[in-house]
Amino acid sequence: MRLTAVWTIHSEPLDSPDSEALLWAYWHDIVARYYRHYEDRSIAPHEVDAAMDEYRTEDLAAWLVARWDGEPAGCAGLRRHGALTRMFIAPAYRRRGGARLLLRGVEDAARELGITKLQIDTRDDLVEAQRLYLAEGYDEVEPFNADEYAERFFEKRL
Repeated sequence: MRLTAVWTIHSEPLDSPDSEALLWAYWHDIVARYYRHYEDRSIAPHEVDAAMDEYRTEDLAAWLVARWDGEPAGCAGLRRHGALTRMFIAPAYRRRGGARLLLRGVEDAARELGITKLQIDTRDDLVEAQRLYLAEGYDEVEPFNADEYAERFFEKRL
């Protein structure tokens, strides 16, 4: 008999070893994709560290870690003002439904905190994220912040 691996989504401290490793992987992925798409070059590890230092993960109302069969596979944060941040599924775990479950976990956390609208910004090149947000009922809206890397904006009433 073969058991099927499953996703679990739980709140976890931001400074746990798994959270820190997932955040570094998030930054490596997002920065590498940026430089590959916009500057046609690869990145050095110090550029990932610089991005992490410049864009601190703060003001969180919730931090969730997604695990595939117990292994840390993704993360997402919810800012106090109702914005999704640092949404990430590690490449080895993609296309298994984890992003959808993680997003729904953030929505549940927002509802528990009395947040009635979730906002998300993303870049033009992150098309898989845009597809997920639209499939999960988010509407594309006018810009709601001036983040230099935000090119597409989404929100959903909860």
